[in-house]
Amino acid sequence: MNAEQTNTGGMLRNTWAFLNTHPAVLHVEALTPKVAALGRVVARLDRLADVQTMPTEGDTVERRATFEALTNVSLAVAGPLLSYARSHGLIHLASLADVSRKDFRLLRQDLRAGLAQRIYNAAQPLQGELQSYGITAGVMQELHDCIARVKETTAASRGLASDKCIATLGIKQALAEGAELLGQIDPLVLPLRWSNPDFHARYCIARRVFQRGGARRRRPETGDAVTASGGAAQSVAAAA
Repeated sequence: MNAEQTNTGGMLRNTWAFLNTHPAVLHVEALTPKVAALGRVVARLDRLADVQTMPTEGDTVERRATFEALTNVSLAVAGPLLSYARSHGLIHLASLADVSRKDFRLLRQDLRAGLAQRIYNAAQPLQGELQSYGITAGVMQELHDCIARVKETTAASRGLASDKCIATLGIKQALAEGAELLGQIDPLVLPLRWSNPDFHARYCIARRVFQRGGARRRRPETGDAVTASGGAAQSVAAAA
């Protein structure tokens, strides 16, 4: 979430926490379902924020080691395969096996498995003949496993990236729902300004949006409630 969304989300959380624990809410029958609905919005907002803040790259050290292993094993197969192709005058096979570490580094990570797969596919039908060049069945199996791990890693990253995009949209929707609920709660709280001024004052404090990492908004006067969208202060008293 950006700073404004974080601040607004904090206000929604504070407001719900206050209403959910204050006994005065029980005396206003219409407030109870609104507070419960606000709690569900806050819970959803927290879940979405957790998804949005997950690192897309996962464990960087482990991820780097996975791709480095793919490159090393691919080159361990490609080198002898290129030598075999040249000694037998197999021009097409030589072109498939003629790769370097730089070729892997220049490719996007999600494309490197494709290059490794090309090497594997070229060598696989010749395993018997490549034994004398050092390409054993164990080496081929290691390359196969490396390719599978890299594909799994890149697929997981793409899936998480999609989840983060969905979470971003969900956060906007949750904040909008929270703002709508507060617009329904404010008029129900307003009468308590006179019958229970302490409760009303504390509610107004919970409704303030505090700026973290930037300038603070104008501090509302007692009885004011800041809109959930972070706009100008809206006087609850004006609704009377």
